[in-house]
Amino acid sequence: MPCRGCFGPPSEVKDVGGKMISALASIVGLENEENMSDEDVEKLVNQIVDPAGYFYRFSLPTSLLRRKRMKT
Repeated sequence: MPCRGCFGPPSEVKDVGGKMISALASIVGLENEENMSDEDVEKLVNQIVDPAGYFYRFSLPTSLLRRKRMKT
């Protein structure tokens, strides 16, 4: 991926994509979110097109996602 001048990943973050997903989940904080149905939450999450591709766009090679392999 070509450089976009982001100055690289923060040194204190182990998994940039995971941190972004966590940050997004923490700010969803909708009023009455505890009263949301599973379907409402699913509709909200489905608005994010390709979350893995988006949140790991520049950091997938260093992410924790590639650390475990399943035996076939």
